[in-house]
Amino acid sequence: MYVSKLLLSNLKYYLIENLYDILMKLIYVLGPPGAGKTTTMMTLLKNFPQRFNIMVLKYDNVRPELAKIIAAQKVEFQISNDGKTVILGKFPTGMDAKNELSGSDCYTQPQRTRLKAAIQHLDEIGVENVITDGFASINKPFLAQAQKTFSEISVITLTTDYKVCCQRFKKRNVDMWTKLGDKQKVQKYGNMEFGTEYNESSCSYRKTQQVLEVVKTMGTEWKCADSEEAVKLLLKQTVGEAALLSKKRKRRN
Repeated sequence: MYVSKLLLSNLKYYLIENLYDILMKLIYVLGPPGAGKTTTMMTLLKNFPQRFNIMVLKYDNVRPELAKIIAAQKVEFQISNDGKTVILGKFPTGMDAKNELSGSDCYTQPQRTRLKAAIQHLDEIGVENVITDGFASINKPFLAQAQKTFSEISVITLTTDYKVCCQRFKKRNVDMWTKLGDKQKVQKYGNMEFGTEYNESSCSYRKTQQVLEVVKTMGTEWKCADSEEAVKLLLKQTVGEAALLSKKRKRRN
């Protein structure tokens, strides 16, 4: 008997929905540009007890309702070997990694609008933790879906000294645009002046406040002085202290 691919796809996801009854939580890593968000994520990937693999979500590997939203776009993210933890975005490696966009900043605008479908799929396949850095995943459609999909939404705010953030942001952009050969952008960022405090009118500040409003009723805000402290907290919130101790024992042996 011929069974259509569409019917099998529907059956697969209906079975998954009934199989999993796992609460999924979302953790944002936020802070001003230059605070150390990318460093935090790269360090987490390096120190996580399990290896992460790249997964690319396309219309033909999600249920039909989500396929309509994904359409021709592809959403890439990192997923741990046990399938329990996902880090949104891409993280370039190699010598030029510092001069490229990374994390959720790598998503194009069309891809960002598809993230609401991606998190529904992650929930359906039993993912327990979703971590995202930066501001690309902070928009009204995503947050509206996130409040339906996640049982908990929390934020780790990096409280790096603002002057240090500004210096890092300036250098990073000058280096990147120098590499790309855009002299106007090099001059723009090279001459950029910053205030003494995080500007409340900036887009990143407003987006942070947008998330914190949700966190008030759905989670916790943790403040970390640096990326090292943030990574320890992320590991504790995802794999727990017992798993970390087990990994340390194996290394000693």
